[in-house]
Amino acid sequence: MTKTYQYNPENIEEFSVDRMRLELGDTQVEGEENTAALCDEEYQGLINLYFNNQRGSWALAKFKCLEAIFMRLSYESDFEIGGMSVDLSKRFEHWRKLYEEQKKAFQGTSVGAVASLHNGGGAADGGHYFYNGMLGNHRCK
Repeated sequence: MTKTYQYNPENIEEFSVDRMRLELGDTQVEGEENTAALCDEEYQGLINLYFNNQRGSWALAKFKCLEAIFMRLSYESDFEIGGMSVDLSKRFEHWRKLYEEQKKAFQGTSVGAVASLHNGGGAADGGHYFYNGMLGNHRCK
């Protein structure tokens, strides 16, 4: 699979990869995987999974993108070769801070708000968190 790294600011009014890149500050795509946190296909996959399929919201898709970036960068470390040093931990700390802020925002939401993020609101009962039989074992007859 070919990875693409594009950013077009003309598309930020749509819920798209370009808008996600702008909101996360991941617009430096000229260096491809050396400067961008995720490729377009990874962003689009997460947007499709957590926003477009009515399973969640744009905020949930954004959180999941941050989570993927956070996990990808978590193994990077600082190093020095000759007189040159690279501080990759600073890059990681920036994304960790964004991730923790978004995580706190989700932890502070009410049960109804969290339910709407995960249930999509498209259920027959209107997307309620609690429903009849939710504690029943579907494996038992």
